[in-house]
Amino acid sequence: MNFIKGQLKHRPFRFYSFGFTFLLWLLFLIMAFFSESDTPLPGADKKPEREVYNFNHDGTNVYGPCTDLEAPNAPSTGKLNVPTFIISFADTERDPDMMSKRAIKDLLFNVANEKSLSYWMYRSSYGQLEVDGSVYFYKAKKKMRDYEGVEAYDYEPLAEEVMEAFDDEIDFSDFDSDDDGYIDTMIFNIIGADEYFYGSQNSWYDDPDFSIDGVQPGKYIIDDAQPLNSESDREYYVQVAAHEMGHCMGLRDLYKVGEDEDFDAMNGIAGSEMMDEMEGDYSQFSKLMLGWLTDDEVQICREDGEYTIPSSSFSGGCILIPRDTDMKDSETITSEYFLIQYDTANGNMESVLTPKTSGVRILHCDATIDTDVYGERIFRYDVQSPTYDETHNSQRLVRLVNDGEGYMRRGDTADSSTPGFAWYDDFGKETIDPGITVTVESINSEEAVISISHSKENTKKSEDSIFDAFFNGELSKHDFFIKPGLL
Repeated sequence: MNFIKGQLKHRPFRFYSFGFTFLLWLLFLIMAFFSESDTPLPGADKKPEREVYNFNHDGTNVYGPCTDLEAPNAPSTGKLNVPTFIISFADTERDPDMMSKRAIKDLLFNVANEKSLSYWMYRSSYGQLEVDGSVYFYKAKKKMRDYEGVEAYDYEPLAEEVMEAFDDEIDFSDFDSDDDGYIDTMIFNIIGADEYFYGSQNSWYDDPDFSIDGVQPGKYIIDDAQPLNSESDREYYVQVAAHEMGHCMGLRDLYKVGEDEDFDAMNGIAGSEMMDEMEGDYSQFSKLMLGWLTDDEVQICREDGEYTIPSSSFSGGCILIPRDTDMKDSETITSEYFLIQYDTANGNMESVLTPKTSGVRILHCDATIDTDVYGERIFRYDVQSPTYDETHNSQRLVRLVNDGEGYMRRGDTADSSTPGFAWYDDFGKETIDPGITVTVESINSEEAVISISHSKENTKKSEDSIFDAFFNGELSKHDFFIKPGLL
């Protein structure tokens, strides 16, 4: 430093020479940053400070049903190492606005980047899931349409070509973090994707004998989001990855699958959920299903009282009000219940909330588990379940109480007059008065105080009222004929 000052003062020509050298050096750094190098990113080994988010796990993690549904799943805790392949084709050209390999890796896997997928997952999981990975560029041998099979979602021939092309460079067993013999997950990002390469999570099915480096593909992602270098594109790129990664860990779609319009299952700002319209964070229900919440965070309400829940950005705290209060805690998780959570404009919810829009929301959940014809355990009211009502008008895995009306604030109450605050009847309609009143007593930047009271009666609508609902158009013939023994 003193040397430079000396040259500045006494040798102006040497200063200009040094300035030119400095510019060359700076240009070299800029070129290196935007190059295709896969060298470690600055701060890539740095983790967010746990104290900032108060990620303390004093209790025992509650069993997450999603962790073993439709296995093999990507582990929801620990460390994941995800290979990501950016695939172009013989008939596609690179968009000049496309991010470099290094920039894509930074956006997906640099936990020091607060806009990255890794940082999003770290916050969402309360520090229990660390996502790392590598990025590879690949030019396919054929045109895009040559990989489009007769049947939908026939992506395995392309995936096999890509994996075999990198076999000498990659040890795919490094991507099996739980040693179950399956690659945890992979991302195949399709550049210039058409409708065939629809963004989705897929399970390896057609070629069950395929293996590489001693492991087999399990669940993988077809990513149609384009890695373009604009703020909105980068944000969407991470949102798609977070949604599909949720599937790889076992989470289900919460939106109305099959609908071209009005497909959000939970509406309004209080309906924000990454597995619904891909905004905000996973809800506490989704985090419960992944096993991210602890037994000292999940409060099961069976009697009147006041309950304090922290912001979902800092803790897995929530309240469950079970329909069947005689169930064991472990059984309650996979039954019908109301889940109460408090959301603030922090963490992953910072993108959708402000201090004025923060508040309490109530989710009506039914996580009942069945066994399908293949012997696999599935959620009875998942949108992919064979018994699910495809009109979306009966039981669903999750509904928002008082849908579309925003968050509950101090002094707000939910009771039998609140839309959606009712148990399901035998026709899958929310008609049964739970005999419960929920009141938001107070909220601050860190926690909410909720009072819950039970009335003596927990009544079910009479048969007359069900027939009245039919003639008023609230129930259809389908509702009666699917269960004729009830009439």
